Amino acid sequence: MFIYLGPWDEKEDWTEQFRRVITERLGIATGGEPYHDIRFNLMAVVPDKRVSLVRRVKLLKTNRLVIGLTAYLQLAYLNLTPFLYRLFFF
Repeated sequence: MFIYLGPWDEKEDWTEQFRRVITERLGIATGGEPYHDIRFNLMAVVPDKRVSLVRRVKLLKTNRLVIGLTAYLQLAYLNLTPFLYRLFFF
């Protein structure tokens, strides 16, 4: 859920605003007294690694398929070359 944190200057880094808001909230939660034993869970804003890993696995599977088919076609060509040579040139 989105919580409006107030105006944000375009030149201000979002981490600075986040730090200011968290500091204010910690001050309210502790009654203005510093460093009581109150713990907060903070979630990081990071991309989901599963998405990039799934994309990478798909790419690797595709590469394996292409390499396998290429190798198969090269072997088939090498095995058929003597037969085709005899068929057409003898």
